[in-house]
Amino acid sequence: MKRLLKKIMAFALAGVMAISVLGISAFAAEATSTAIVTLKSADDKEVAKTLARTDGGKLCSDGCFTIDTDGKIKCADKFNNLTAEEKSEHRQQALNKLGSAGFSSAGLKLIEAGFKNKGATETELLTSLFANTKADLFTAMKWFSPFQSTIGLILGIGVILIILLLIASTAFDLVYIGLPMARNAMDGKAEQNNKPRPFGISTDAVRVVENEDNNKGSGGNMYVAYFKKRVVTYIILAICILYLVSGQLSSVIGWILGQVSGIGS
Repeated sequence: MKRLLKKIMAFALAGVMAISVLGISAFAAEATSTAIVTLKSADDKEVAKTLARTDGGKLCSDGCFTIDTDGKIKCADKFNNLTAEEKSEHRQQALNKLGSAGFSSAGLKLIEAGFKNKGATETELLTSLFANTKADLFTAMKWFSPFQSTIGLILGIGVILIILLLIASTAFDLVYIGLPMARNAMDGKAEQNNKPRPFGISTDAVRVVENEDNNKGSGGNMYVAYFKKRVVTYIILAICILYLVSGQLSSVIGWILGQVSGIGS
């Protein structure tokens, strides 16, 4: 009886050990990964260390791709069991994370070569590139700052020119509307040059005169009709100039961007 009990205990112990060994082997097989990229420069390795401390070095959702503090990017064996669509998704996640990390151009070339060996297509690499290409407004403002006063001067000159041109255009229009002799001379010159209207005369002024000629005896004042057509132009232009001069045009643009920001998110 004792001998039988010893045999049963021996078989049980052997079974437990076998299960333990199989479990360890299965875990080791699942945890096995292969280095597909080894970053070489010291700067790239420092970037790798930062990534390795984040999420345990995972580059994609379930850790198919990882990075360690030695600058090695590894691919787990379980990656090979994924479908083609899942592989593409995990590669894309890893590439997006690596592309925005700040590696050198040489490091990025190594990463590109490594992921190509793992089936990455040009489309995936291109998508990753543009996904991490964003407007660097702070650096742009730093470069722009030395020219800010010059740009402001140019804008000021532009505002003055707009106002002067508006005044000159209005003066030409009033002469064209009120002085038939000048109007005939202007129209004759425009016909000679095959122009639809005289130089410096607005479309509103031409339409007011044409309507008056087509409706003689209506008793309407052409100047009143002209200013009715131009008042909206004056108001809109005045508001634009006011915002431009006061520096508030950026606030309007910022408000518009705020309204449409949800479209791109």
